[in-house]
Amino acid sequence: MSRTEEEGARRAHPQPMAREKTQRFLGEFAERHRSRLIKRLQRTGETQQDAQDLANEALMRLVREFRSEESPPSEQRCVSFLSTTLTNLYTDHLRKRRTQRKALPKLRLASSLAAEPDEVQPPEEDTRQREQLAQAMQELSPTTRAALKLDAEGKSGREITQVLGGTEGAARKRVHDAKKRITAWIQRWRARGGH
Repeated sequence: MSRTEEEGARRAHPQPMAREKTQRFLGEFAERHRSRLIKRLQRTGETQQDAQDLANEALMRLVREFRSEESPPSEQRCVSFLSTTLTNLYTDHLRKRRTQRKALPKLRLASSLAAEPDEVQPPEEDTRQREQLAQAMQELSPTTRAALKLDAEGKSGREITQVLGGTEGAARKRVHDAKKRITAWIQRWRARGGH
């Protein structure tokens, strides 16, 4: 093997010692920066657990990115990568939380609607509203009620299709239309003086 081929092979397959040095550097870097990242995330209002999860995910991605390099990356390169990764993870986290907050009232409504009317045991102050919801649910077909119940249980369109048959698009459309009909029914009831 020529000298050029040996160098190419060495670059393609870094020496175990070089990898160990890189991995040791990355481990030390992660330990030095973990608590700072967690504190930074907590200052944004994150819980201790969410801050730890986001920091750990960013650090794991850093290690995965650089662990196979022959020589340890520079401190500045690691800081830049970590900053960008943490920013992206935090942005995704906020988007998910915003989506969940928007969906939460709908999920609560759907789960309360998904119960069959005879299974509902409403508190006294909500009796009229629960009766109206039960009546609205009765206006839906049994298949549509079943689809709504499965959706409230967190089933995907594909899972709903497996239970009820049809296409995935039809299952999602059925759930969407049911939620729309229930919402319209509730709005009409409130407009007539319901609470």
